[in-house]
Amino acid sequence: MKKVVILLGLTVAAVALAQAQYKVVFGGKTTSIAGVVAAGKLALSSKPYAGALGSSVSIDFKAKSASFTRNGKTAKVTVSIQKDIAYAPAVDVAKGLGLNASVSGNTITIVNPTPAVVGNAPSVQGTSQQNGGDGVIGQTYTLCKGGSAINYQITKLEYSVGDYLYDGGNKNDILAPEKKALIIYFTVQNPQKTEIDVNGGRIRFSGVDSKNQNVSGDGYWYEQGTLREVSSILRPAQKISAFTRIVLDNDVSLPKMIVDDCNNAVWRYDLRDKVAPVPAPFADPSMPDGSSALKIFPAQFGTYYPGRTNFKLDRLEYSTAPWFDGSNPPEGGKWLIVYFTVQNPTKQVQNLGQSALSFLDQDGIESSMSGWVYRASRDTGIGDIQLPANGEIQLRALAEVQAGVDIKKIRLTWDYTRTAEIDASSLK
Repeated sequence: MKKVVILLGLTVAAVALAQAQYKVVFGGKTTSIAGVVAAGKLALSSKPYAGALGSSVSIDFKAKSASFTRNGKTAKVTVSIQKDIAYAPAVDVAKGLGLNASVSGNTITIVNPTPAVVGNAPSVQGTSQQNGGDGVIGQTYTLCKGGSAINYQITKLEYSVGDYLYDGGNKNDILAPEKKALIIYFTVQNPQKTEIDVNGGRIRFSGVDSKNQNVSGDGYWYEQGTLREVSSILRPAQKISAFTRIVLDNDVSLPKMIVDDCNNAVWRYDLRDKVAPVPAPFADPSMPDGSSALKIFPAQFGTYYPGRTNFKLDRLEYSTAPWFDGSNPPEGGKWLIVYFTVQNPTKQVQNLGQSALSFLDQDGIESSMSGWVYRASRDTGIGDIQLPANGEIQLRALAEVQAGVDIKKIRLTWDYTRTAEIDASSLK
């Protein structure tokens, strides 16, 4: 019998030689599984292969090993780890379980297998998982087979605190400061011979977060690049790239995501170590997996931060001169003037928005600033300004600083978004 093994020392290029569908013929029943062929050696991703064999599997990623158990027999094999997926040497597993297996090309045949023994656990109504399987990032699936069929593939996932300024629709979402989003990038394709309608209600994304709370997608899809809402007709074989999101609390992750197949079956995605982390400077350093976002983040001068209208801090200065309206700073104190720029990143006219300013003194006490906001270029208030598409305006905010107060940090919250905190300790 031909012995099939995986060589862990192969280069990434060799291991990735051919990732495709491979057949497991198990007593006449054929199952297709995503696998990998390297230099003529065949392996299959462990969990789907275990399911095809009617076995259970436990995987030790650190030791690069897997244990398959079927009818009281256990086969322990070395696995190859690729992108957080364990690949098991197919025939070695079958032989270890006492199965008569052979391999030819991309097909593994299990001859006259003994049926797997089902445990005698009592049947409890309502506790069984819905039909479906384990989803793999980068693999295409067909949902709602038949006249409603649609193909989809999840291509990338990331945590984001960005605000979602969709083009052309009625969506103009701002994430609350205590929230972040899981962004799901995917493709959808029409596998049918007739046109189909496609919109955000076509596929449902949901899950249970790390605090055991049910969460769901917001029901909208947007085209990658254009940000236009997806609500269109796909011609036969036409494919589009889109994204959607699931909004989460700042301090939770989403370890498992579920994609609903028309309430008939679901695909379950294990998202651990598969989601790009919250980007700097919004990432909470206390969470090493990058899933947590800061409500107050460390800002830098000259960098735009996201909001319904973006903002950046330009400079800070003290003044003891009277203000243009004749006002004087507090006795023995001074004015603090914060210069910042607001930008409209959308293709639509936007109202200017509102600010909240505060500072931390030498004792770590936070004090609110007056919030008096003026144009930076001349002595006038901002009035009812509307920013044109891609327009920007420079502003300044004025605050009273009492005698003896030494400002260490400035905090600016623009238009109800996250709070930018900037070091002011060098300001004299």
